[in-house]
Amino acid sequence: MTPCLALATALLPAAPAPNAPPRTCLAAGAEVGGRAEHRWPEGGLDDQLRLTRGRAELGLAQGPASARMVWATVRSGGEDGYIGVYGEALVPAVQVAEARWTLRSVGLAVAAGLVDDPWVATHPMFWDLRALAPDLVEAAGWTAPSDVGASVAWTAPRSWVTAVARASTGEGTWRRERNEGQNIDGLLIVRPLAGAGAADALVVAAWVREGSQGLAAVRDHRAGLRVGHRGPWAVAGAEGVQAWGIAGDALRGPFALSAWAHTGPEVPLAAVIRRDRTDESPGGPGGARNAWLGALGVPVGRQPGAAPPARLMIGWESAKTDSDAQTIAGADAFSREHKVFLHLDTRLRVAADGVTLAIP
Repeated sequence: MTPCLALATALLPAAPAPNAPPRTCLAAGAEVGGRAEHRWPEGGLDDQLRLTRGRAELGLAQGPASARMVWATVRSGGEDGYIGVYGEALVPAVQVAEARWTLRSVGLAVAAGLVDDPWVATHPMFWDLRALAPDLVEAAGWTAPSDVGASVAWTAPRSWVTAVARASTGEGTWRRERNEGQNIDGLLIVRPLAGAGAADALVVAAWVREGSQGLAAVRDHRAGLRVGHRGPWAVAGAEGVQAWGIAGDALRGPFALSAWAHTGPEVPLAAVIRRDRTDESPGGPGGARNAWLGALGVPVGRQPGAAPPARLMIGWESAKTDSDAQTIAGADAFSREHKVFLHLDTRLRVAADGVTLAIP
């Protein structure tokens, strides 16, 4: 039986299946991560309990039509604010509200509404530990997880190639349109070994964006390249992203690099290593930020050949700014930071087939 695709992003439509029967299904998912951490040098709240990921998904498919909703957990007063809803409560915020039409016979999917960002949404193809650490450029604020707009994606037979185009407001998940310009994203995913039955063994993705942001329509251009391998024993990848314009400053051109590796589903141990480098002012006095992440633990509820529904890990993070950074004298926490943590995350999905739809 064909899988229920109600929760799958429209940016990665299934390969063409001319004889795929119409299907009605309802799917739900949840992804939650929490941790306890200790930080040094001391600089304020050095011992913390944190929610690293809180996400709920609901999708309904009826033949070629489907709808998908995703809610993210956010701090109502912001992470730095003290005034919010019911104090500073954690509240659900809509991250995706997507109407979709899928023409499975030719591998085509069209979506509209609050739709996924192509670069962020396809990151789990290469790094599926989002609750442990987000995509590098999303964490840095260089792009948002979604935006109001429309997207179209096509996947070639046998999944050799996926091509994606998206038009959006450019203001991201949490802000309404602020200028008359729209962002245009293009993403190309190539799987050179798909013909040999190993589509995930080598995956290459290239991304470009031409856009603007804010009332002043400041340029907001991006270009990125990813390469990755996903196998039963190991997952590894690397990416580089160049930006032109950021945070309302058209003159800044930050650059970021990331590389990672972690164990695959056949390994009864969860081991992770990741290295990031972010330079928000190349050639300037700010210096680049270098970060390491490492973790070791156990998959919970592991089944051979499938990603575990939960992971319990102990790990560390270390970040240091290059020596040319201009920091406040004596404030070591501005130039270097180390953390140890205990982390637990879960990712669960269920689907029900043959759902009866009643129209009042």
